[in-house]
Amino acid sequence: MTQKYIPHFYPATIVLASLMLSIVSPVYAAETWVKEEHSAILTAYYSPEPNQEKYYLGSYAADTIFNGQGIQGADGTKVYPGMMAASDEIPFGARIEVPGLNIVGTVHDRGGRIETGNDGVIRVDVWMGKGKEGLARALQFGVQKHAVTVYVPKTMEVPEERLSLSTFPAPLSVLKTLPGESQALVRSENNAQYGDTSILVTSIQHALEKLGYFDHPITTYFGDVTKESLTTFLRDAGIEGSGDSGDQATRETLAAHIELTGTLESPELNDETLLEGNDGHAVRILQRLLKLLGYYNGDIDGEYDQELMSIVYKFQQEKNIVTSPADTGAGIVGPQTRRALITSWREYRITKRGGADDVVAMLFE
Repeated sequence: MTQKYIPHFYPATIVLASLMLSIVSPVYAAETWVKEEHSAILTAYYSPEPNQEKYYLGSYAADTIFNGQGIQGADGTKVYPGMMAASDEIPFGARIEVPGLNIVGTVHDRGGRIETGNDGVIRVDVWMGKGKEGLARALQFGVQKHAVTVYVPKTMEVPEERLSLSTFPAPLSVLKTLPGESQALVRSENNAQYGDTSILVTSIQHALEKLGYFDHPITTYFGDVTKESLTTFLRDAGIEGSGDSGDQATRETLAAHIELTGTLESPELNDETLLEGNDGHAVRILQRLLKLLGYYNGDIDGEYDQELMSIVYKFQQEKNIVTSPADTGAGIVGPQTRRALITSWREYRITKRGGADDVVAMLFE
């Protein structure tokens, strides 16, 4: 008897779904199968890894909350090429053949966003690898509609699995359109309120964690811990607020802080030291920060010249880091000067001097 599928609606625009799957393909030699022909909407998903250059939702935390860890599926099998996720009407172990793509895969996972449509078109997610290449391959795959054959364990022979990731392009250029973490915060069209559960809450928590304000497991829930952390951050940034809303102004302020502190503390700073003769992105961030604080009026050209060295020395004098040009570290940005810069920047009252829009515009120019 042919197994029937109860249809549910699922929007076809979602590209990435829950992550899962298995390293070793199960053996079905002793199984019997029933064969069904279907139309299917196929999307692709990947396993996020820490420290990728880009993420689908802006950060590793957000992608793992949205998709899962990308380690194994709901039936316990580990990720591997040829693994698929489908709605719960299709049993684990069902094998799905997509002749138009030369794919045969096996269902080993579910996912709350994977449901059969009201028109009977089934939904299938195909695993496309790990890290930035997996993400690029998934984005390039996009959303496709194909005729598929579903083999449910019952009464007949079934084709062996086949899926070679190398046959699907993974152009890293597609990642350029994805936002970084700070840009994702700024560009979100939504707000997060106390009591909400959403991916945006995850992004806010992750930003607060990076800034040293959130010491708690990352979740999707905007509860008391998130509210208290956000309240403390807003106080230090000089912005009035109770911390119960991740509105646009709050998210822009978080984004500005993430961009500045994240870049100043990144490994590209050559052992946390900037000095005359250096150039590049880290120096541009330093120039922007000093300009924001009212010390620097020159071009944001990324050149650590003698003029910039003199400005850094002036800042160090005001903060009692050095007393004369002969002091060790005079005019050089090392750990102590960096801490003083970040402290001064956190004390800068964004609401009193130009507003968050100017900060964001400066950072993303």
